[in-house]
Amino acid sequence: EAAARREGVSGGDITPAVLTVLVEATGGAAVTANLALAESNAAVAAEIAVALAQYPAGQTERVGPS
Repeated sequence: EAAARREGVSGGDITPAVLTVLVEATGGAAVTANLALAESNAAVAAEIAVALAQYPAGQTERVGPS
């Protein structure tokens, strides 16, 4: 990120610039890793959604171990 800022990259252009450097530095392995991470995050989000769907709407108290 610091290198991108030094080169005048700012705002929403920082993430793509950093990812480009990572892809080049890893020979593309960063893309594979990022996709696997995104898939894993989606699976966890789905598990959470299913678990939350088991509770009545509007329930605000914590359930389970504290």
